[in-house]
Amino acid sequence: MHFAKSLIIQTCTSGVRPNDRRPFIAAITLLFIVGNGTLYGNWFRDTYQFTNGLSYLTPSAGMTETYGILNPAGLAYLSRPEATLALSTNNVDAVSVRDVGFWGGGGNTGLGIHYRNLSGDEWATDFSLARAFGTKTIAGGIGIGWNTASSDSLKDKAELSYGMLLRPWRRISLGASSRMALGDDRIEGIVTAGLRPTGNEIFTLKGDWGVKTNNGAQDQVWGVGFAAEPFRGLRLSARYGSDHSVFIGLNMGFGYSGVAAAGTMDTRSPQSAVTYALRIGAYEPSVTASRLNRRKRYMELDLHPKIGYRRRPFFDDGPTLLGTLRALEAARRDSSIGGVAIRASTMSQNLTFTWEIREKLRELKKAGKKVVVYIDKGRMKQYYLASVADRIVMDPQGSIALPGVLSGSTFYSGTLDKIGIEFDEWRFFKYKSGYEEFERDSMSEGAREQRAALIEDIYNLLRRGVCEGRDISTERFDSLVNNKVYFRPNDAVAAGLIDTIGRWETVEKVIEVIEGSEKKLVKPDMVAARMTPEHDYWSAPPRIAVIYALGACAMDRGIEARDLVEVIRKAGENSRVKAIVLRVDSPGGDPMASDIVAQALRECAEEKPVVVSQGSVAASGGYWLSMYGDTIVAAGPTITGSIGVIGGWVYNDGLKEKLGMTTDHVKIGKHADLPFGISLPFMGVMLPDRNLTPHERNVAKSVLLSMYDEFVGKVAEARGMDTAAVDSVAQGRIWSGMRGREKGLVDEIGGLYESIRIAADLAGIGDPVECTITEAPKKEMSFVSLVAPEFSARKARTQPVIDYLHLHMESNGQPLLLMPIELW
Repeated sequence: MHFAKSLIIQTCTSGVRPNDRRPFIAAITLLFIVGNGTLYGNWFRDTYQFTNGLSYLTPSAGMTETYGILNPAGLAYLSRPEATLALSTNNVDAVSVRDVGFWGGGGNTGLGIHYRNLSGDEWATDFSLARAFGTKTIAGGIGIGWNTASSDSLKDKAELSYGMLLRPWRRISLGASSRMALGDDRIEGIVTAGLRPTGNEIFTLKGDWGVKTNNGAQDQVWGVGFAAEPFRGLRLSARYGSDHSVFIGLNMGFGYSGVAAAGTMDTRSPQSAVTYALRIGAYEPSVTASRLNRRKRYMELDLHPKIGYRRRPFFDDGPTLLGTLRALEAARRDSSIGGVAIRASTMSQNLTFTWEIREKLRELKKAGKKVVVYIDKGRMKQYYLASVADRIVMDPQGSIALPGVLSGSTFYSGTLDKIGIEFDEWRFFKYKSGYEEFERDSMSEGAREQRAALIEDIYNLLRRGVCEGRDISTERFDSLVNNKVYFRPNDAVAAGLIDTIGRWETVEKVIEVIEGSEKKLVKPDMVAARMTPEHDYWSAPPRIAVIYALGACAMDRGIEARDLVEVIRKAGENSRVKAIVLRVDSPGGDPMASDIVAQALRECAEEKPVVVSQGSVAASGGYWLSMYGDTIVAAGPTITGSIGVIGGWVYNDGLKEKLGMTTDHVKIGKHADLPFGISLPFMGVMLPDRNLTPHERNVAKSVLLSMYDEFVGKVAEARGMDTAAVDSVAQGRIWSGMRGREKGLVDEIGGLYESIRIAADLAGIGDPVECTITEAPKKEMSFVSLVAPEFSARKARTQPVIDYLHLHMESNGQPLLLMPIELW
């Protein structure tokens, strides 16, 4: 096998003889890392011209060191499957094929088959197999090679190769690799360096130096060159070598395929060779995308499935909020995408998710894209989303209901009386109404006031969006809500609420009318692939860690604070993570759970930017989680604030007697019997026999007031506010995200993607598309989710209620940072 072809230094496992240069050469290779995947040249005038031509096929092929042939470590950049077919001709007969090769790989592994037509009936076929390990910042690799030939004299010994790759920054690439024939004295090596002044493929400077020994003889070679990408998908390359060789290459990418041509000539002789190649596989920038394919496609987005925050590790292809937002961002950036067609049939997303998706669609429209939405049956929330569209298509049997906005509660005081359970609410703040549904039979004055203000903000938000989207007056909208309410398709057309009546198939015809020609619908995955920055940058891209705090604040349920703290600390200690986004969707709960998470976040904020993204609810203990963020971002309809403390006491008032149960005890300590009572079957909790004495209740009041002062003080410190100013917006009062910003509790109005954008800016990264976004903690996999996914989904919907009840019973008599369950 021709060794110069691969520019890889060889190492030997046999003993080292005196004056042997191989250890010296190997030592040099360990000090440098092969970096520039597009470094190339005619080294020792061999079939290297052929394999070298592959470096120009696409940016990613070059970065992978041509599937590990040039350097096994380069396969660290080959994470997605792709393959290349190439052939080479010489200047003697342009039709005569001198070399044919097939190379491919994926998942950091590469293989190759290279057929060489030597002369006459003589031929040889080389095989290679290589594997990389490590990261895109520092990687190593190892490979083996062997061959077959038309005669024994043309066969070579098996080869062992290794390489290393160091790309500590986007602008610098250093490296080295080695190869040796087992049982042979031949060894070859090269060290290379590359510089990208702009940090991407727009322009690259490169240089290489190599050495070869054979039976004591040594030869050296060097080269310098450059590569340029004048516009996306087209790359030009050139190199001059110390052996007077000149290499010129051109490649064109077409998305999931590409073509290339590379020529090598000797300035001192008429010898030359040309390599041609065809690549298929992972997506690369297309030279035609922004020119020939402009606005040729629409992205199809189905909002019928329930959108969640995370997927399970296996057998879960459900949509996620971040995935949906990133797909819309990709569509906004992609010049081949003319717009988005949304299937909002029986959409069941919560209002905050709906708002975030709608805001992303507004950005898309500002970029000149079109939005078409199909609906069948919808109410205020669904129609609010649809109203952003350029065209709304409604099913012939569909309907729209615009009844307005309501917030209510169910009160259980009478039920508890019938059962024989009494509840004593410890409430010392006007708006802190987290327990009143257990003691009262109607809303308190404070609860009614804050809920009225909340739904007013939400109604105004929905009305403003619909009026802007459909170009109708606020008076007209109010009239439709208060007088008409329900709209069949023809009624909706007459009222200006929709544009077309038809089923989903009608959407394509509507798009054709808008665009003036037929457009192809593509899935989000076909668009999101274009956001991948892998082909553009050396080194591992910076990371932004998105961490989720979901559910009630509890140590081992809900947000699972005990584990969440470790996730936050690991992200803080990871040098590759440049910023953290904490997504909070929690009504609060246990103060300890809130505090240990908030403290971990505060410590991280001392080292790197921390942005808090508030979801549907981030109030009470959920706000405690949020307060130390460098920036707090809330959605428009987010429920935030509720800075206050609540407590209560559940005790027996006849249930024990109705069940025929009795209790007895002995005690030491005046108050030892306070929590004692019957054990409730199947719940694992105890129902105390008695209520608190006046003295005991005064102690409880003192604890709650003290904790409130602590809460207010922490918020004042974190937000840079006076305690009096915090107290004036506290007292347990909830606020919409919009009002929260006015009151100083929130910094920005935006969703999860906007929070990531802010985090990237604070970290000095710039565009979040240039980041790797990691999500944690991972959603747990369960046996039930595998064998009964529908049951698992129902359980997931009821889990917050179960956690809420457990939190109440387990925290009986303890101060809580909690909101009413109806506002979750």
